[in-house]
Amino acid sequence: MSSHHIVREKQEPALLVLSLTDFSFELLGQLLEWSPTLIAVTETAIQLHDNQIKVDWLIANEPIDDLQSDVKLMQVEDERYLETALFHLIDQGYRAVNIITDDFNADKYLPYAEQIDLVIYVNDEKIYPIKSGFSKWKQQGEEIKLIIKPNELTYTGLKLSDENTLETTEDGFFIIQFNQPYLFISELV
Repeated sequence: MSSHHIVREKQEPALLVLSLTDFSFELLGQLLEWSPTLIAVTETAIQLHDNQIKVDWLIANEPIDDLQSDVKLMQVEDERYLETALFHLIDQGYRAVNIITDDFNADKYLPYAEQIDLVIYVNDEKIYPIKSGFSKWKQQGEEIKLIIKPNELTYTGLKLSDENTLETTEDGFFIIQFNQPYLFISELV
Protein backbone atom coordinates (compact mmCIF):
# COMPACT_ATOMS: atom_id res chain seq x y z
CA MET A 1 0.00 0.00 0.00
CA SER A 2 1.37 3.40 -0.88
CA SER A 3 0.76 6.71 0.78
CA HIS A 4 0.18 9.90 -1.14
CA HIS A 5 0.99 13.31 0.22
CA ILE A 6 -0.08 16.63 -1.15
CA VAL A 7 2.82 19.04 -1.00
CA ARG A 8 1.77 22.66 -1.16
CA GLU A 9 3.98 25.16 -2.88
CA LYS A 10 6.49 26.77 -0.47
CA GLN A 11 5.73 24.12 2.19
CA GLU A 12 9.01 22.32 1.48
CA PRO A 13 12.35 24.14 1.57
CA ALA A 14 13.49 25.63 -1.72
CA LEU A 15 16.81 24.34 -3.07
CA LEU A 16 19.51 26.82 -4.10
CA VAL A 17 22.42 25.22 -5.97
CA LEU A 18 25.45 27.50 -6.15
CA SER A 19 28.02 24.72 -6.70
CA LEU A 20 28.02 20.96 -7.13
CA THR A 21 31.78 20.54 -6.70
CA ASP A 22 32.43 17.42 -4.58
CA PHE A 23 28.72 17.13 -3.72
CA SER A 24 27.06 13.72 -3.44
CA PHE A 25 24.43 13.09 -6.13
CA GLU A 26 22.78 10.67 -3.68
CA LEU A 27 22.26 13.53 -1.21
CA LEU A 28 21.13 15.79 -4.08
CA GLY A 29 18.49 13.17 -4.90
CA GLN A 30 17.29 13.23 -1.30
CA LEU A 31 17.03 17.03 -1.33
CA LEU A 32 15.04 16.84 -4.60
CA GLU A 33 12.68 14.13 -3.32
CA TRP A 34 9.74 16.46 -2.58
CA SER A 35 10.19 18.51 -5.78
CA PRO A 36 11.31 21.79 -4.22
CA THR A 37 11.56 25.05 -6.10
CA LEU A 38 15.02 24.69 -7.64
CA ILE A 39 17.20 27.76 -8.14
CA ALA A 40 20.63 27.56 -9.79
CA VAL A 41 23.42 29.70 -11.20
CA THR A 42 24.47 29.19 -14.83
CA GLU A 43 27.16 26.53 -14.22
CA THR A 44 25.02 24.39 -11.91
CA ALA A 45 21.90 24.86 -14.06
CA ILE A 46 23.78 23.27 -16.96
CA GLN A 47 25.00 20.40 -14.75
CA LEU A 48 21.50 19.80 -13.43
CA HIS A 49 19.99 19.96 -16.92
CA ASP A 50 22.59 17.45 -18.17
CA ASN A 51 21.35 15.09 -15.43
CA GLN A 52 17.67 15.58 -16.44
CA ILE A 53 16.93 17.72 -13.37
CA LYS A 54 14.51 20.58 -14.03
CA VAL A 55 15.54 24.06 -12.85
CA ASP A 56 12.77 26.52 -11.92
CA TRP A 57 14.83 29.71 -11.60
CA LEU A 58 18.15 30.71 -13.14
CA ILE A 59 20.17 33.41 -11.37
CA ALA A 60 21.89 35.18 -14.25
CA ASN A 61 21.55 38.19 -16.47
CA GLU A 62 21.09 36.17 -19.66
CA PRO A 63 19.04 33.01 -20.26
CA ILE A 64 20.74 29.76 -21.32
CA ASP A 65 19.58 28.70 -24.78
CA ASP A 66 19.79 24.94 -24.25
CA LEU A 67 17.87 24.83 -20.95
CA GLN A 68 14.24 23.81 -20.88
CA SER A 69 11.96 26.61 -22.04
CA ASP A 70 10.05 27.40 -18.84
CA VAL A 71 13.00 28.49 -16.66
CA LYS A 72 12.39 31.87 -15.03
CA LEU A 73 15.27 34.35 -14.98
CA MET A 74 16.32 36.06 -11.74
CA GLN A 75 18.47 39.10 -12.55
CA VAL A 76 21.65 39.43 -10.48
CA GLU A 77 23.81 42.46 -9.71
CA ASP A 78 27.55 42.34 -9.02
CA GLU A 79 27.56 38.53 -8.90
CA ARG A 80 25.60 38.59 -5.61
CA TYR A 81 23.94 35.24 -6.34
CA LEU A 82 23.29 34.21 -2.74
CA GLU A 83 21.81 37.54 -1.73
CA THR A 84 19.66 37.72 -4.88
CA ALA A 85 18.20 34.26 -4.29
CA LEU A 86 17.60 34.74 -0.55
CA PHE A 87 15.94 38.11 -1.08
CA HIS A 88 13.67 36.54 -3.73
CA LEU A 89 12.73 33.57 -1.54
CA ILE A 90 11.96 35.75 1.49
CA ASP A 91 9.99 38.16 -0.69
CA GLN A 92 7.97 35.24 -2.12
CA GLY A 93 7.12 33.89 1.34
CA TYR A 94 9.35 30.83 1.49
CA ARG A 95 10.02 29.71 5.05
CA ALA A 96 13.11 27.58 4.40
CA VAL A 97 15.89 26.93 1.92
CA ASN A 98 18.57 24.26 1.49
CA ILE A 99 21.72 25.66 -0.11
CA ILE A 100 24.45 23.66 -1.83
CA THR A 101 27.73 25.54 -2.13
CA ASP A 102 31.47 24.92 -1.98
CA ASP A 103 32.33 27.54 0.63
CA PHE A 104 30.77 29.01 3.74
CA ASN A 105 31.10 32.47 5.25
CA ALA A 106 28.81 32.99 8.27
CA ASP A 107 28.74 36.77 7.71
CA LYS A 108 26.94 36.28 4.37
CA TYR A 109 24.19 34.15 5.92
CA LEU A 110 23.71 35.80 9.31
CA PRO A 111 21.55 38.73 8.03
CA TYR A 112 19.00 36.19 6.70
CA ALA A 113 18.88 33.80 9.69
CA GLU A 114 15.94 35.64 11.28
CA GLN A 115 13.92 35.73 8.05
CA ILE A 116 14.25 32.21 6.60
CA ASP A 117 15.38 28.80 7.89
CA LEU A 118 18.78 28.07 6.36
CA VAL A 119 20.57 24.75 5.88
CA ILE A 120 23.85 25.03 3.99
CA TYR A 121 25.54 21.97 2.52
CA VAL A 122 29.29 22.22 1.90
CA ASN A 123 30.81 18.93 0.72
CA ASP A 124 29.97 16.45 3.52
CA GLU A 125 28.89 19.06 6.08
CA LYS A 126 25.43 20.35 6.96
CA ILE A 127 25.66 23.87 8.46
CA TYR A 128 22.79 25.78 10.03
CA PRO A 129 22.12 28.62 12.46
CA ILE A 130 20.77 27.90 15.93
CA LYS A 131 19.39 30.09 18.70
CA SER A 132 20.51 29.80 22.31
CA GLY A 133 18.74 26.92 24.01
CA PHE A 134 18.95 24.74 20.90
CA SER A 135 18.28 21.08 21.66
CA LYS A 136 18.58 17.97 19.48
CA TRP A 137 18.67 14.22 19.95
CA LYS A 138 21.85 12.46 18.84
CA GLN A 139 23.63 9.19 19.49
CA GLN A 140 26.66 9.03 21.79
CA GLY A 141 29.94 10.00 20.13
CA GLU A 142 28.50 12.22 17.38
CA GLU A 143 30.25 15.53 16.73
CA ILE A 144 28.87 19.04 16.43
CA LYS A 145 31.28 21.69 15.17
CA LEU A 146 30.98 25.33 16.13
CA ILE A 147 31.68 27.47 13.08
CA ILE A 148 32.62 30.45 15.25
CA LYS A 149 32.99 29.79 18.97
CA PRO A 150 31.05 32.35 21.04
CA ASN A 151 32.56 34.12 24.06
CA GLU A 152 30.08 32.49 26.43
CA LEU A 153 29.03 28.92 25.78
CA THR A 154 27.33 26.38 28.02
CA TYR A 155 26.10 22.95 27.07
CA THR A 156 24.51 19.83 28.46
CA GLY A 157 25.00 16.32 27.08
CA LEU A 158 28.17 17.37 25.27
CA LYS A 159 31.89 17.53 25.97
CA LEU A 160 34.51 19.66 24.28
CA SER A 161 36.74 17.41 22.13
CA ASP A 162 38.81 20.22 20.60
CA GLU A 163 38.63 24.01 20.35
CA ASN A 164 35.53 24.12 18.11
CA THR A 165 34.15 20.58 18.32
CA LEU A 166 31.65 19.19 20.80
CA GLU A 167 30.89 15.48 21.14
CA THR A 168 27.73 13.92 22.56
CA THR A 169 28.39 12.13 25.86
CA GLU A 170 25.45 9.70 25.60
CA ASP A 171 22.40 8.86 23.49
CA GLY A 172 19.82 11.57 24.01
CA PHE A 173 19.20 15.28 23.81
CA PHE A 174 21.94 17.87 24.07
CA ILE A 175 21.43 21.58 24.74
CA ILE A 176 23.64 24.49 23.65
CA GLN A 177 23.33 27.98 25.17
CA PHE A 178 25.28 31.10 24.26
CA ASN A 179 25.17 34.91 24.41
CA GLN A 180 24.46 36.02 20.83
CA PRO A 181 21.41 35.93 18.54
CA TYR A 182 22.64 33.00 16.40
CA LEU A 183 25.44 30.48 16.26
CA PHE A 184 26.26 28.38 13.19
CA ILE A 185 26.95 24.72 13.83
CA SER A 186 27.84 21.89 11.47
CA GLU A 187 27.48 18.16 11.47
CA LEU A 188 28.48 15.49 8.98
CA VAL A 189 25.82 14.25 6.54
